[in-house]
Amino acid sequence: SGIGGLELGLEWAGLGPVLWQCEIDPFCRAVLAKHWPGVKRYEDVTARTKWPQVEIICGGFPCQDISSAGKRRGIGGVRSGLWYHFARVVSEVRPRFVVVENVASGASKWMPSVRHGLHVLGYRTRALGIAASDCGAPHVRKRVFILAHVNNRTKHAVSVDAEVALASELISDDAEARQSRLSGRKAPQEPGSCGDREHRIWN
Repeated sequence: SGIGGLELGLEWAGLGPVLWQCEIDPFCRAVLAKHWPGVKRYEDVTARTKWPQVEIICGGFPCQDISSAGKRRGIGGVRSGLWYHFARVVSEVRPRFVVVENVASGASKWMPSVRHGLHVLGYRTRALGIAASDCGAPHVRKRVFILAHVNNRTKHAVSVDAEVALASELISDDAEARQSRLSGRKAPQEPGSCGDREHRIWN
């Protein structure tokens, strides 16, 4: 959960209330407790537990192993590898929607694996690139959001999607072209709104 930025955005969009959160950092848990005092909180996503049913699961996972500012060990790194526990929770709860957020600078290190994992679990995904400056913030802070919804098609179609996702993970395109895609966005026209922006969407 971090300090609850995704939860807050979803509540502002009318998609609340928040039913539970998971965060291991004590300071972050204190912030969450202040803003969501009546919400059940778990400390460790790696612990086996009975996760309550919800319609949406949202969250990020540590970026230290995938960010261009780090050592780029990849999504299998000790910290960023927490994604696989995130995916396990999704597989156990089976929400209708999943929202995953992480850095744009290391998208090639995590986005194909995350989308592949969600496709295998039976979700259709879209990836949307948004910078904080797109919404009027005085800094850039580029991020990629994976938006996933339950795939209601046949099991055969789902398995085909999984194979396509795996292929996209194994085939990497030119690094310069990747970086060009990640930087594609329009400057904001007015502060405080993302409504009419043109964002980068990965199909």
